[in-house]
Amino acid sequence: MRFSSVFILSIILLITLAYYSRTIDGFVNIPASTPIPRFTKTPPIVPKKPSPSTNSNGGLVNIS
Repeated sequence: MRFSSVFILSIILLITLAYYSRTIDGFVNIPASTPIPRFTKTPPIVPKKPSPSTNSNGGLVNIS
Protein backbone atom coordinates (compact mmCIF):
# COMPACT_ATOMS: atom_id res chain seq x y z
CA MET A 1 0.00 0.00 0.00
CA ARG A 2 2.81 2.42 0.85
CA PHE A 3 4.64 1.71 -2.39
CA SER A 4 1.60 2.47 -4.53
CA SER A 5 0.92 5.84 -2.86
CA VAL A 6 4.56 6.91 -3.33
CA PHE A 7 4.42 5.78 -6.95
CA ILE A 8 1.22 7.73 -7.62
CA LEU A 9 2.62 10.87 -5.97
CA SER A 10 5.80 10.65 -8.04
CA ILE A 11 3.77 10.29 -11.25
CA ILE A 12 1.71 13.37 -10.30
CA LEU A 13 4.90 15.29 -9.57
CA LEU A 14 6.42 14.32 -12.93
CA ILE A 15 3.28 15.36 -14.81
CA THR A 16 3.23 18.70 -12.97
CA LEU A 17 6.89 19.35 -13.72
CA ALA A 18 6.41 18.46 -17.38
CA TYR A 19 3.47 20.85 -17.61
CA TYR A 20 5.29 23.78 -16.01
CA SER A 21 8.53 23.20 -17.90
CA ARG A 22 6.85 23.84 -21.25
CA THR A 23 5.74 27.35 -20.25
CA ILE A 24 7.98 30.42 -20.04
CA ASP A 25 9.69 30.82 -16.65
CA GLY A 26 7.66 27.96 -15.22
CA PHE A 27 4.43 29.95 -15.01
CA VAL A 28 1.25 29.56 -16.98
CA ASN A 29 0.42 32.59 -19.10
CA ILE A 30 -2.91 33.88 -17.79
CA PRO A 31 -4.79 36.18 -20.19
CA ALA A 32 -5.68 39.67 -19.00
CA SER A 33 -9.11 39.92 -17.46
CA THR A 34 -11.87 41.90 -19.10
CA PRO A 35 -14.59 43.56 -17.03
CA ILE A 36 -18.06 42.05 -17.10
CA PRO A 37 -20.52 44.83 -18.03
CA ARG A 38 -23.26 43.82 -15.61
CA PHE A 39 -20.90 43.56 -12.65
CA THR A 40 -18.79 46.67 -13.14
CA LYS A 41 -19.17 49.54 -10.71
CA THR A 42 -20.76 52.56 -12.34
CA PRO A 43 -19.32 55.99 -11.58
CA PRO A 44 -21.32 58.04 -9.08
CA ILE A 45 -23.83 60.50 -10.48
CA VAL A 46 -23.14 64.05 -9.34
CA PRO A 47 -26.36 65.85 -8.40
CA LYS A 48 -27.19 68.89 -10.46
CA LYS A 49 -26.95 72.32 -8.90
CA PRO A 50 -30.43 73.63 -8.09
CA SER A 51 -31.65 76.65 -9.97
CA PRO A 52 -31.46 80.03 -8.18
CA SER A 53 -35.26 80.27 -8.14
CA THR A 54 -35.65 77.46 -5.54
CA ASN A 55 -35.28 77.72 -1.77
CA SER A 56 -33.65 75.20 0.60
CA ASN A 57 -36.82 73.07 0.66
CA GLY A 58 -36.93 72.82 -3.11
CA GLY A 59 -39.93 75.12 -3.39
CA LEU A 60 -40.11 77.99 -5.82
CA VAL A 61 -39.15 81.43 -4.59
CA ASN A 62 -41.65 84.05 -5.64
CA ILE A 63 -40.31 87.56 -5.18
CA SER A 64 -42.83 90.24 -6.18
